[in-house]
Amino acid sequence: MFGKKLKELRSSLGITQAVIANILEINQDTVSKIEHEKRAITSLDMFRLSKKFDIPIGFFFGEVNLEKFLRIHFRATEDLTEQDRKKIPRLREIVRKQYDIEDVLNIRHDRILRKYPIDELDYSKIHDIALSEREILGFSNQEPIRDLLGLLRSQGIKILEPVLEYEVNGMFLTLDDARFLIAINADNSPVVRNFSLAHEYGHYLFNRGDAFNIISKNIEKWEDLGQKETIVSVFAAEFLMPEQSLASFVLSDEAIALYMHNYKVSRNALIYRLDNLGKIDSHQKVHYLKNFKPIEALKRLEKLGMESDEVKFHAKVQEIKKWPAAKRKKRKQVDTRDLLSIDYKRMVLTAYERGFITYKKTADYLFVDEIQLRKIIREREVTYEI
Repeated sequence: MFGKKLKELRSSLGITQAVIANILEINQDTVSKIEHEKRAITSLDMFRLSKKFDIPIGFFFGEVNLEKFLRIHFRATEDLTEQDRKKIPRLREIVRKQYDIEDVLNIRHDRILRKYPIDELDYSKIHDIALSEREILGFSNQEPIRDLLGLLRSQGIKILEPVLEYEVNGMFLTLDDARFLIAINADNSPVVRNFSLAHEYGHYLFNRGDAFNIISKNIEKWEDLGQKETIVSVFAAEFLMPEQSLASFVLSDEAIALYMHNYKVSRNALIYRLDNLGKIDSHQKVHYLKNFKPIEALKRLEKLGMESDEVKFHAKVQEIKKWPAAKRKKRKQVDTRDLLSIDYKRMVLTAYERGFITYKKTADYLFVDEIQLRKIIREREVTYEI
């Protein structure tokens, strides 16, 4: 019974036997024996697992419904849809293969090893960490971070952008103790995706090794979030909108639109940040949250030559709304190949051309059959530069 419960826990969290073995300080073969009921699990081990994964120890005795409890573990107020749940194993598989092909080619990124132990909402400490991260990544406490996605990927962080069925902003998923994945909902607007990236980056800095899978949903009020989510939301705001960048901010429609454009943040994120810094009063906060129309303001900036990704996204959303229901539904389905970056495809083909992987393994890495791979190889023109 206890072995089956351990396997259920591991499968639900999407982690390997090696992760369990590391937590319990035993070898992987012992974990396998426990799961197959060939060896007993101790009360101490059950306690350590329940504490590590923040689940009641009663789960091992059949007293707790794990799926229901994981709503809290995933920091979500409601269940993910079945479609979204099915996408998570595929996202993991893609990233595992990305790590594997880098190992095959002996590619080593300057992976971020920093981790900040913070368990309570200490605004001063979070502020200092955010500014420190900006400095380490080469930014002052005033300038905008224009390409956060490219920046984080250049640091070796694996980021995918699937279209998710439900209103999920992002996911921070753990493959094992040293490999992690950030997934950002491609169905969100550019500014929401940017804040989600900073948010999930916060989980990478604060929670890797602690919270194995975190699903971040669109919740307006920080007080409605759990402790970990609140900490990383504060970090994301400090990281993207440092106080110094708002030191001379004078409230107006034009100033809000210009800051949104330059710093790639949403109206809501900026207004809440101004409120937290004491730069607007409660009446101004309510007025701008209710009456300020960001797309209209950004369109006015476009007339001044400032092209806006947010305006383009809004136009695309309006177009998609006109599609037939069947076409909209199909768009939500994951095509694994659409999530593979150009660089990843080049790395796989380079590994094949250098004889590091077989033809069959190449097809597997690219999620195609061997006939499709023949066509890809024929059309190949550019070799990935190591």
